[in-house]
Amino acid sequence: MIRSSVRIVFRIALCAALLIPFTASFEAQTQQTPTEVFKAYRAALDKASSYADLLPFMEAKSKAMVEAVPDQQRAGMFGFLKKFAGTFTDITVTKETITGDTAVLALSGKDPKGQAATGSVPMTKEASGWKVGAEKWSSAPK
Repeated sequence: MIRSSVRIVFRIALCAALLIPFTASFEAQTQQTPTEVFKAYRAALDKASSYADLLPFMEAKSKAMVEAVPDQQRAGMFGFLKKFAGTFTDITVTKETITGDTAVLALSGKDPKGQAATGSVPMTKEASGWKVGAEKWSSAPK
């Protein structure tokens, strides 16, 4: 009986020890600012080889739409995303405006011709943290 109790206590302690790093990681992710999440998303986008690498950053509705697309079409969509995302460089967040569970980041960068460009990206706070919406960019004509 005592030996059985010791095993149960040991198993509970082992499970708790294994869960602590995951809990800390989840809490850190949910406590990141919209700007931090956007920067992590852009870094992941630079290295991504498929939408699977970006799904953790996407809003639930966008994630569901991507997952509903057949694999072959999804690969084409991803290629377009990578091509578009690579056209703007030197991206910085110039302003972060949080209103409840939404945020808007004002962005600056350079367009494909090296001219100054401005953009914005909406962010939504979900249970697992801030999620990235669709970026919008414009360049000032010269």
